[in-house]
Amino acid sequence: MGSEARTRLAFGGVLLVLLLAFGQLFGGDDYLGPALLGTMAATGLSMLCRRLGAGPWLTGWVSLTALAAYLCIVFQPGELFFGLPALRAAAGIVNSITSALDASSADFAPVPLRPGYVIMTVTGMWACATLGEIATFRWRRPLLASVGPTSLVAFLLIVGRPSFGTVLVLAFIAALLTYWALESTHRLRSWGRWVGPWTNRETEPEGVTGRVARRMGLGAVAAAIVAPLIVPALGSGLLTWRTPVEGGPSNGAGVGAGAGGSVTPLVDLQPRLIEQTDAELFRVRAEAPSYWRLVSLSDFDGRIWSEGDSSTEPLDGTAVGGDTPAGLTRELEQSYELTGLSGEFAPAAERPVEVLDGADQFEAGVEAGHLAAIDGDVSENDYTVRSLQPALAFDELSGAEIGDLGESQETYLELPDDFDGRIRALAERWTRQAGAETDFETLIALQDRFQNSGDFVYSQNVAVPPDDDGYLYDFLTEERQGYCQQYATAFAAMSRSLGYPTRVSVGFLPGNTDPEDPSIYIVRGTHAHAWPEVYFADLGWVRFEPTPRDISPELAYTRDPGQTPAGGGAPEDGIGIDGRDGPRAGAVGPNCPPGLTAAECAANLEDPGANSPERRTPEDDFAWQERFAVIWRAFLAALAAFIVIVPALKELRTRRRYRRARSPSEVTAAAFSQFIDEASELALVRSVSESAIAYATRLGRRRVVGELQANRLAHLYEEAEYSSAGSTEEHAAEARGLARSLRSSMWSRASWWMRLRRLFSPAGLLAARRSRPRARARLSTRITG
Repeated sequence: MGSEARTRLAFGGVLLVLLLAFGQLFGGDDYLGPALLGTMAATGLSMLCRRLGAGPWLTGWVSLTALAAYLCIVFQPGELFFGLPALRAAAGIVNSITSALDASSADFAPVPLRPGYVIMTVTGMWACATLGEIATFRWRRPLLASVGPTSLVAFLLIVGRPSFGTVLVLAFIAALLTYWALESTHRLRSWGRWVGPWTNRETEPEGVTGRVARRMGLGAVAAAIVAPLIVPALGSGLLTWRTPVEGGPSNGAGVGAGAGGSVTPLVDLQPRLIEQTDAELFRVRAEAPSYWRLVSLSDFDGRIWSEGDSSTEPLDGTAVGGDTPAGLTRELEQSYELTGLSGEFAPAAERPVEVLDGADQFEAGVEAGHLAAIDGDVSENDYTVRSLQPALAFDELSGAEIGDLGESQETYLELPDDFDGRIRALAERWTRQAGAETDFETLIALQDRFQNSGDFVYSQNVAVPPDDDGYLYDFLTEERQGYCQQYATAFAAMSRSLGYPTRVSVGFLPGNTDPEDPSIYIVRGTHAHAWPEVYFADLGWVRFEPTPRDISPELAYTRDPGQTPAGGGAPEDGIGIDGRDGPRAGAVGPNCPPGLTAAECAANLEDPGANSPERRTPEDDFAWQERFAVIWRAFLAALAAFIVIVPALKELRTRRRYRRARSPSEVTAAAFSQFIDEASELALVRSVSESAIAYATRLGRRRVVGELQANRLAHLYEEAEYSSAGSTEEHAAEARGLARSLRSSMWSRASWWMRLRRLFSPAGLLAARRSRPRARARLSTRITG
């Protein structure tokens, strides 16, 4: 293998580590195919441009054009014009990237395989491959070639999952140093050999640069292996800054399910980056959907809701403590399979009364009745819970009284000493404007103000304020956009200011039904949610939904059955009555699927609703995976055909030469052509001005072949080519035998790389076609006296 091939393979190793590093970011591995195929295409195209003599800048423009075509073919095949990219295809690529950038504020590693993310990955790999080829072999700037891969790996270490980060760094450093080492040997060889005074030696002197290069290469490779082992503080300082710490960049006080599937049991009023993942967290089998609660929060410091001093106790056999609601109840049995969720708390529908299976894994909250893992982590647990939920109805709640929690009452009414009095005045004004007369109507007025007035917008792209002072009032009067944490906090704070015992619960929306089994709900990180609850006498904690998210289940008990909703028609039955939940209609524009707000449609997030007739992500949004599967199969079929056809063509060419030979001289020429084909790809290429005997002598002195055999074949060829008598039958048979013998000798001495080149390189077919030796046609001239 030549130094250039070794250098190219080493840079390929750098790109391979980079490609695998994207696995730190994505929640699947389907990105590998488009990125790998694109990297191979970019490298091959750059090599072709170099062979054709195109300059670096022309190569760059050709590569950019090919990249655009490749992206359109893979991600927008429906917009091609007779197989060629069109403007609509390019617009689709731009829209996919824009949607991914909008969703990036909500996505958290591992992110879903959105087309825009994969397009940017392919583009980055393509650019690194093209720049690497140009910078390495045109400009001789290996550091410039390393900038792209190094920057992307550093970026992935920051935004990706922390697992395997150290292994990734070590692998990348080793690959990068190996590339630098082999590139240096290639550059030294390109300087040429040391030419000393002629000493009449029969063999060529070995190049001084070769010895220096080998030593430099060996030292650099050794450094690549040893350096990662001795870099100080690699595991304790360089990477672990990403570990969540109080107030740190990944503290994430919020309800998003972040890396590792854990949900922070805090609700923060102040907006921040939501750590949500599209990865599956758990599955639950139930007869009806519900909110799957993790824990309820009672303490509010003006910004953050926390659990407070709530204690836990072991289960009484299988029974979960807590009050059982009076009146009519609905029993709901749920069987959970935690596939990705981690952390202390286990999900359960409200009012769990008994753990039917797996009770030995949990203890229960004394007041809230939540389930907590005894060992502190619920990962991979399977269990079954029975809940008794009150059968709530609007008429019943309209006459219900606010309950008394006894000694805990003050805890659920407490507000900070510096709580802004303007917020209470605003709550009173809203309820007065709504004409609320009862406690329940007052709370419905607050909920409707957030949900249905049109004054508030659901958005995850909310700027972080410079300070916390007055943020809640500013949110209610000026900002008026946010996500569940802001709306749950605003409702709960206003409710407490009016004297209603209120808490905030953290958990999950119902999730998506399994297409193969509608009784199974698949819950992902994007379904993480927070909502407020108010305590009513005889009914217990009653859930409200102030978040103006059109796909959030509508609670039927919050709607007067005698009134027609604003959208027309009867309201959807809510979870509180018969377990059905459906997205409310929302006018968000003709190009947005039903059930989405404009912000969600732009973000293109996964549908957290259970039975939504339209997924938040259009069905064809991830269709690129199916389309690329077809392209990948076609590529593999073409590769298999290439592997079979190229060696077959080379063998058929040799046989055809012998078959077309009509004289001993032509048979001898065919034998020498076979020898040249084998030697050119297994050993050394013949120079244009080199005679047959000189070429054979050079091969013999390099100990590639037996010198006597090679010279004998060359002599027979020159005899057939240049003598007037030509070759005899005996000499032709001898030449053919020598060609076979030399072929076996060269194959036994060649490296594995040379053998692969001989088998599969199409360059040999083209080179042999341009310059193959042919026996000269001879003119027979009669001389008369």
